Amino acid sequence: MKTKVKKLRKVLKTVESCECKRAVELVYLSIVFLGYKIPKVAKYFKLSEANVQASLIKCGVRLKKDKEFKEKMQKAVRVYNVDENLKLVA
Repeated sequence: MKTKVKKLRKVLKTVESCECKRAVELVYLSIVFLGYKIPKVAKYFKLSEANVQASLIKCGVRLKKDKEFKEKMQKAVRVYNVDENLKLVA
């Protein structure tokens, strides 16, 4: 989990993510994109499960309302996948 989240953190920095919202987006993508369970993510980020659920809900609602945020998340996932595919090829 550590290396995948670390790569995702680097990708979010390149996608022009605001530093104040980057942590919430990282928690959201760790659950939704990487597929980790809420208790494991809460333990890794040293947060309560309620805080993790709140960030998940917050980003989920924002994803439906904000088109720019949706495009940013899609771009982050694409960049992450390209990096993973390049790693597999090499």
